Amino acid sequence: MAVKKGFEAKYPGVVMDYYFAGTGKVITKITTEHQAGQVAADGPVRFTDRVTDWYRDHLSLGTVALLTAVTIVVGMRLMGVILISSLLIFPSLTSMRVFRSFRGVVLSSAAVSALCFFFGFLAAFRFDLPTGATVVAVNALAFIGFAAAGKIKRVKR
Repeated sequence: MAVKKGFEAKYPGVVMDYYFAGTGKVITKITTEHQAGQVAADGPVRFTDRVTDWYRDHLSLGTVALLTAVTIVVGMRLMGVILISSLLIFPSLTSMRVFRSFRGVVLSSAAVSALCFFFGFLAAFRFDLPTGATVVAVNALAFIGFAAAGKIKRVKR
């Protein structure tokens, strides 16, 4: 209410209705008043579509967090703490050698993680090697490959 009092003190001839709520509720209130023809303002009332972007961005971050949590829980039961740590850290570092955007790194690291796990698991089964160490070795090979690709990409620029 300090905002309303300060506004009314500075502009004594203007009546202000101060409404505090979540962004969705505020936009709903303004839209309803606009449709009823009862929004009054000295300047233009601005409508924006940024709310949907905010929800979409946070939904995708929530999805990434959920998938990370599931990976950690299931992975620790199957493979152990050290291997699951390498499955989360190696792919991100690997992807950062080539990609610079958050989206590129996330998508690439998901693919790198899945492929390294698949090929490491396959190699461990085929050659009768320890699964965890083989997956980490495949991750290391992918890191070396992406580091080389990143250097080549930077040289071409």
